[in-house]
Amino acid sequence: MPLSLTKSSMKASDNQNQQDAIDFDASTVVSASAGTGKTWTLAGVYLKLLRQGLQPEEIVAITFTEKAAAEMRSRVRQEILMQIEASSDDPDAGELWRKRLARINAAPISTIHSFCSRLLRENPLEAELDPQFVVTDEVTAATLCHEAIFETIHQLITQREGRVLQLFRDFQLERGDGHGPARLIEIVESALSWLNGLGIDLASQETTCRNWLEAKWDAQQKKLAQFKTELGSTVTAVRAAFREIAEAKQPKGQAAERWVDRIRSNLTQIEEALSQLSIESSGDSVMATASLLKLSRAGRLSADPANQVLLENLPLLRKALDPVTEGSLLSTLGALKSGPLTENLVWLVGLCQRGYQARKVESRSLDFDDLLLKAYELLNSNRALRRAYKTRLKAILVDEFQDTNQIQGKLIALLSESLGQEMEFQSFDSYRTVLEKISLSRHRLFIVGDPKQSIYRFRQANVGVFVRLKEKILAAKGKSVPLIENYRSEPQLLEFSNWLFAQVMDGRGSQLLPEEVDVSHRIRFSDEDALVPAKNDCKPGIEQKPGRILLLLSEPFAKAAQGRFEEASGIAGLIGDWLEQGQLSSYREAAILFRNSKHFDVYRAALEERQIPSYVIRGRGFFGRQEISDLVSLLAFIQDPHDDLVLAEVLTSPLGGLNFNDLLELSAFRHRSSIQTLYQAVLQISSRDSNWEERLHHFLIFSHPLVFLRDRLEVPEILDRVLKKSGYEAVLMGQENGGQKCANVRKLIEMSRRFSRRGIALLDDFVSYLKDQRGLGNDRVAEAQIIGEEDDVVRIMTVHQAKGLEFDTVFLADLGSKSADEKGGRAVFDEQLGIITSAAHGIKRERLPNRLMHVCERRQADEEYEEEKRLFYVAITRSKRNLILGEGHCYRAQGHWQRWLQGAIAAVPEAEDLLQGVRHGQRAEAVISCGQASLSAIRATALSSREAKSARREIHESFPEGPELRSLANQVFLWRPLPPQVVELSPGALSHLAKCERYFYLNQMEGLAEFPPSPNGSLGAMDLGNFVHAVLESFPVGTPPGSVSEVLDRLFGEKLEPGLLDRADQQEAKEDLARFFQGRVWQRIAGNTSLQRELPFVMALRGGSVELFIRGRIDAVVWEEGRPLLLDYKYSLNDENQASKYGIPMDIYALALMKSMGSREAEVILAFLRERKNAIVSRTVTDREEIEARLLRLAQSYQEKVFKNEIHNWKKIDRSRCNALECGFRSYCWK
Repeated sequence: MPLSLTKSSMKASDNQNQQDAIDFDASTVVSASAGTGKTWTLAGVYLKLLRQGLQPEEIVAITFTEKAAAEMRSRVRQEILMQIEASSDDPDAGELWRKRLARINAAPISTIHSFCSRLLRENPLEAELDPQFVVTDEVTAATLCHEAIFETIHQLITQREGRVLQLFRDFQLERGDGHGPARLIEIVESALSWLNGLGIDLASQETTCRNWLEAKWDAQQKKLAQFKTELGSTVTAVRAAFREIAEAKQPKGQAAERWVDRIRSNLTQIEEALSQLSIESSGDSVMATASLLKLSRAGRLSADPANQVLLENLPLLRKALDPVTEGSLLSTLGALKSGPLTENLVWLVGLCQRGYQARKVESRSLDFDDLLLKAYELLNSNRALRRAYKTRLKAILVDEFQDTNQIQGKLIALLSESLGQEMEFQSFDSYRTVLEKISLSRHRLFIVGDPKQSIYRFRQANVGVFVRLKEKILAAKGKSVPLIENYRSEPQLLEFSNWLFAQVMDGRGSQLLPEEVDVSHRIRFSDEDALVPAKNDCKPGIEQKPGRILLLLSEPFAKAAQGRFEEASGIAGLIGDWLEQGQLSSYREAAILFRNSKHFDVYRAALEERQIPSYVIRGRGFFGRQEISDLVSLLAFIQDPHDDLVLAEVLTSPLGGLNFNDLLELSAFRHRSSIQTLYQAVLQISSRDSNWEERLHHFLIFSHPLVFLRDRLEVPEILDRVLKKSGYEAVLMGQENGGQKCANVRKLIEMSRRFSRRGIALLDDFVSYLKDQRGLGNDRVAEAQIIGEEDDVVRIMTVHQAKGLEFDTVFLADLGSKSADEKGGRAVFDEQLGIITSAAHGIKRERLPNRLMHVCERRQADEEYEEEKRLFYVAITRSKRNLILGEGHCYRAQGHWQRWLQGAIAAVPEAEDLLQGVRHGQRAEAVISCGQASLSAIRATALSSREAKSARREIHESFPEGPELRSLANQVFLWRPLPPQVVELSPGALSHLAKCERYFYLNQMEGLAEFPPSPNGSLGAMDLGNFVHAVLESFPVGTPPGSVSEVLDRLFGEKLEPGLLDRADQQEAKEDLARFFQGRVWQRIAGNTSLQRELPFVMALRGGSVELFIRGRIDAVVWEEGRPLLLDYKYSLNDENQASKYGIPMDIYALALMKSMGSREAEVILAFLRERKNAIVSRTVTDREEIEARLLRLAQSYQEKVFKNEIHNWKKIDRSRCNALECGFRSYCWK
């Protein structure tokens, strides 16, 4: 049945090219330029396949992001609903569409990673995977990889392994700033990422028992052997050339005479330098021969026959002595000297990949690259399984194919192979090899993409994957359909884009590359890429102001900071003016795009100056934000209070409130008083000096208790207490961009919760994780998102973040900014030769020229250059109506984008003169004809010099009255969020909730202390209890009763800060602990070999609408007589209230042990350490179900009231009971 698309569902229904694509009568490549409705095309193909009788589970639709997958599924669902409605007169057809609708949720519409995950979970045994494997996110995987590499290198260095010591020695001083070891780690990380993009698992080996990298190293060695032969002959030729020149008789001309004299006088030094050109020479000796290059500079030689010898030898010398020339002596010798280093790095990368894989196996996890590689290996090695999937999956639709890498390309090729012609490929076969060998189905594959928009090379995306598959499809009698009708932009913008990129995307590249080098990354703008406007679908009666293309010119010779400031001010002024004039109807219609995020804040500050709301979208850099650094430092201090550096960071942050002069004064006090650590100085000076006591009171009131509680609290609890007690969020809200900062803090807390859910995570685990993230140097975590798509703010983002988005008005700022790609690295990666490194010389370990690296770097530079063109294209095509181009800091310091734009404009007659007139103030504006489009050029300073006016608009809304108004008000003021489905509570919190809801609210929800804090410099009851616990945790098992006092003396000296407990209290505490350790309960459990102390646990209970997570620690556990026995010690006296107070925590501990060990009962012992007579209370717990039900009732009670912030919603207990418990909150409840 032919497809008929309704206008309401397919806005491109009259687009003939789109209809040709939707026909899908053969495997099809759709080249969809910007804004041409590719998503509608995909949905149209999907619906046609359903009409032809395919079921949703038989159609694979691969999208680039999960969001795109959700949109695709939603669009298909809408289309099916419309078909159901249209089938009202045909019950049978309607029923068919309803069945398809019911199955659409399970349809394989997803990212390629989700598809691979599904494939592996369906076939875990065949894939040799744990069926319960988990998929780690990008950040976690990067951390795990970093740790594996660091551990491998550290272990090898400790073992004095010669190969890694050479690598460490050669790479560690690369940056000259003391951070060399990280450089080696970065190279290995980059190598592993590159291998993943190619789909290379080094565990696979050829028949020669060599892995892929080792096989590539063998290929390198063949070239190096050739270089070695060439080196000797070149040295001989250079020596002979210098001698012939020195022996030249009667050269003609001053330049010739001077050159010959110079060579004659330096002939001895020349011979010495040439003799040092051997593999055995040091790098410094080799570089000394660079002085020979000066001797090859002859000046302007005349063509007199007397100079024939000179003229014949000069080209040879220049080629042989110029380090950057391919085949020169230095670059050839550098390649030879780098051989051993490369071999060592190849070996190390293999070890590190195995170490990383071992960590993932241990944690039963796969990263995103594993999903692709394992899925490909499964389909490649199991041809019967591949045939079964190809039989089931009858159509493969792939979106954004220009942004795939080689392993993804190989996967799609396997799924698109002709049925019954399954081949098994070698592990090392490249994407190109697979495509050459495979037989593609003539009617299975439908790919959509635009090679002009391939911009993810840093993620190993390769535009050549699209180009080669397109060639393969066409060779297999498939078809290619270009989509060029643009539904996004005004005609003038399309004309401008076509005019500009017909010149920029010339397909010539930046380098002259050897013929054998693949140049499929060079995308040429052809007639098929020229965009044309689709029919205008504006609603009748709506008048829209015509769009504009503006060029903001920078000032001649302006400094970088001043130039950017002027441009930012001009953009802010223009937004304000256009909003006032109606050129913009809202702030959200405007976006400011950049090549990179380096100068975001300059432009955001200019918007803020004019009161224009904006939002900076940072795709990464979360861990580098100051508010996160402050809290990481605080957690590190709580973990180790004697780390002076982190304490200094905390004290000089808003959390501490001190300045650097205060820090100097503290340091002076510490040295005068001979105090060991800065923390001890803080405690002592606050107890001696009332002025310091006042300055430090705020910091100590929230931090000091946490030092003692650090081993008893989960990280989220620590952070919650810090925020409640410190007022840090209030400080952040008062700062610039405070809302974003507070959101980041909340994101850190949520991150700590997720971290804890992965297992029992201690404070030191989380602190180590955070420090690793800060130290990785490539912070991939985005800041917390605080705006939605409809929020009325100007977006500030990079072009990469804007991919797939569109805006009414786009400001493309700072065109002169250059990309910050690192040059002169010590290693490059090449698909033909593998890893190539360069040897180093000098104390800074600068690299030697390397002939092999030169070729690879030229190819990579060409690829980067071409991707810059594609990124520029994406930026230009985001705008619907207005496009404003800003030169940025200086019109002479040109980046690629600025140079390309100026080059295109310079080709327009008289355009350069017009622009110069504007730059120098001779005219206010110039209009340049860019093909059929017009570009207006004005000075940025002309806009920035306008008086800053408030851009805030007055809100004049008409509000309804009567019942409608009351309904709206109720929606706003009586709104309550949905109750949480997952509740996390500690045993202590549940105990408080059971004891008294009002107590729980005041203590847990409001963060109020039940009793006043202890004076600075002393220990309160809670702190004393935590100190005693610290001693109990460290007391050695097996200590003879006669040695108990001696051990306690030592532990008190180690654990107790000086001056915090007077001598009498110390003695009393020692006696209490000695009595316990010499008693029968301790002797009973200490003699049991199953003893575990400070046992952490996590328990999940589910019931009704709530899932309760409880985390805690049990002081001591043994397995005795077939059941668990748990011991909990309290540093208090025993009375009726005390014993009942700990009932619920003890039940929780018992339930956790019984569930974990499969026991029906547990013995519980409470030890009251200060009690002399009835110190031990014990009971047997058997009522598992009753305890679990009670805990779930408490969780449901919490769930119902958690968002009720008024005190009266939390019930109080009877007053007599309150008095008996001596509750510290009685004044809040009773007058």
